[in-house]
Amino acid sequence: MPLYKELAIARLTFTQMVEMLLHFAEENSIHIVPASCWRSRAEQKRLFDMKASKTLDSRHCYALAIDFVLFDNLLDYKETLSSRDARWAQLGKYWKHLGGVWGGDWGWDAGHFEFWPFEKEN
Repeated sequence: MPLYKELAIARLTFTQMVEMLLHFAEENSIHIVPASCWRSRAEQKRLFDMKASKTLDSRHCYALAIDFVLFDNLLDYKETLSSRDARWAQLGKYWKHLGGVWGGDWGWDAGHFEFWPFEKEN
């Protein structure tokens, strides 16, 4: 687990990355709205138990992940449910350019964007 200072710096970086992603989306007329960011361990376990998450150690628990919902039109809030929508790939490519990890590369979580600058634990 990262030290407090390292985690604080990572959260600042992540926040800047999210702001840049939102700006990129706006410039490209891609309508995204945040759905979930920080999660408690208890909430993560609840989602895991419901099979709505594949891990107990989500980056959401460190406030280093965010889920977005994609809309065709922000006026009527008609959500685009397809993870195959090309706009997700456009956002994912940009996010990876910033240094993040995009959940769409896993094949099931196109609305998930995370940042983990620490070494992976074995």
